[in-house]
Amino acid sequence: MYKTPHFTETDIRKLIALIEEYPLGTLMIPVQNEYPEATHLPFMIQEDDGRLLLRAHIMKGTGHYHAMKQTQKVRVVFQGPQAYISASWYTEPQQASTWNYMAVHALGTVQLLNEDATLTSIRDLTNRYENNAAAGAFNTIPEAYIREHLKAIVGIEIMVHQLEGVFKLSQNKNAQTRAHIIESLRIRNHGQDQMLADAMEKHV
Repeated sequence: MYKTPHFTETDIRKLIALIEEYPLGTLMIPVQNEYPEATHLPFMIQEDDGRLLLRAHIMKGTGHYHAMKQTQKVRVVFQGPQAYISASWYTEPQQASTWNYMAVHALGTVQLLNEDATLTSIRDLTNRYENNAAAGAFNTIPEAYIREHLKAIVGIEIMVHQLEGVFKLSQNKNAQTRAHIIESLRIRNHGQDQMLADAMEKHV
């Protein structure tokens, strides 16, 4: 992960908060003599007696599933808001344009969960986004359906050993330039511009 002092974020609470807000992570794992495996998964993060855990689930029989039987070391990448920053927004525009972004990398060791723990993980993930009265609530799913689909999936738990963060939010620019960047993002209002402007106001 490319890091410079201006943009490196070391506040663990801020890194965890980004994961909670943008939980779709890219799980990467090396494969001997092959390209690395990469899968996009929704994660839940949990703090347990000083340990930081990430939980998700994958399909059995996939490249990731087999790779996890060869190595436990994995990396999960979480991406926050990002956008192109035009040099025309700078107080001194004769410079290079750039790209602002927020990212967190979680490095750790992974283990496969048993069926009961997998079921609990899926229930917890669903309950995070569905209340018990919703049509899509976990408690509305027939038991037979759940047990049938559990045959094809397995939960994973990653013990996080290191969190790395880069919040590249124009910290290396003067206050006037940063204010104009934020204003310009709001005027352009494309893609994730508003979210990035909010992040710049919050973190810089």
